[in-house]
Amino acid sequence: AIINEAQTLGDFARAPGISSCQTKMMLGYNCAANTPVTDTHLHKAIERMKKVAFVGLTDSFNVSVCLFHHMHGGTPLPYMFQSVGRERSSEFLFSGYKNTKKYKPLPGGGERVPPNAWQTLPEDVDAIDAQLFQAAKEIFFKRLKAHDLLDFATTKT
Repeated sequence: AIINEAQTLGDFARAPGISSCQTKMMLGYNCAANTPVTDTHLHKAIERMKKVAFVGLTDSFNVSVCLFHHMHGGTPLPYMFQSVGRERSSEFLFSGYKNTKKYKPLPGGGERVPPNAWQTLPEDVDAIDAQLFQAAKEIFFKRLKAHDLLDFATTKT
């Protein structure tokens, strides 16, 4: 399997069927579908993302929680503001299912790859998904501005 053969995160990102994973998923394909992705696909994925009810960024997790509640109502609760790290690993997320038949952690389960490892990858490793991510950031910050949360985001990110 690809996950066992890859020696680095870059090797995994470049593996056949893995590149453009996010773009493929926005278009309804499985991440590892061996489907070539073109600029036309990218633009369709970006247009689709613009129509999604909420776009958040794990890099700005706490601000994303605030934006979500500002857009869709409800009150954020303290547990929603946990950092993206050990606390939000598979151990935390599946703690209620531990030692049950329903507990089936994914390979790596958030522990094998440091949370910021993707930041060390050059954009050319997956240029299509890098462009999709840039569009996600633009949508996110545009919505922050529309909901008058941009100043808050720059102090809380």
